[in-house]
Amino acid sequence: MNFDFLKDGLVVPKPVGRGRKKKTPRLPIWEKYLIISIKTIENSIQEWDGYITKPESRAEKYYASKNWTILNREQFSKGQLAEVSCSMTVGRITKFKIIPRYLWEGKGTQKTLVVDHANRVGTVTQQQHNVMATLEHFQQILLGLTKESEGGRVFWDQAKAIAKPKSKKDWFYDDTLDLWVERNKF
Repeated sequence: MNFDFLKDGLVVPKPVGRGRKKKTPRLPIWEKYLIISIKTIENSIQEWDGYITKPESRAEKYYASKNWTILNREQFSKGQLAEVSCSMTVGRITKFKIIPRYLWEGKGTQKTLVVDHANRVGTVTQQQHNVMATLEHFQQILLGLTKESEGGRVFWDQAKAIAKPKSKKDWFYDDTLDLWVERNKF
């Protein structure tokens, strides 16, 4: 018997089980966390722009962005200007501690702003009209970071600390790969 007529129109069988997952190469810590930080600040800028320029579309429930938080929410909802905590992050959450500390000293009309360059912080409080400029400036700082700069070294150290695996295995940092690698136990 000849079954050649069945060859036309045969359906290719689907593979059984789960297919192999494509392995994406691991990015070095510097590149990975810089990409994440830049995307995070871009999203925060868009969220701030939408939140401030479109008050009618604000959700009933307040949400904070990764790089900004309104500190005086009750007064802001009543029409006062917002006081906003702005920050740069390493990755998505950890504050990038590179901003000099700003302090108000004195009382009344003799208050002066003092900049303490010795102590670095990850956040600064701004008035509503300065938030967009602050976030865009943070974005420019992140875009201009290099491994050799002072800020770049701080960023890289914080990124290495975040990227360190939490498992109990013996991990070491490999400078050439810029990755945490498991130590072989022989």
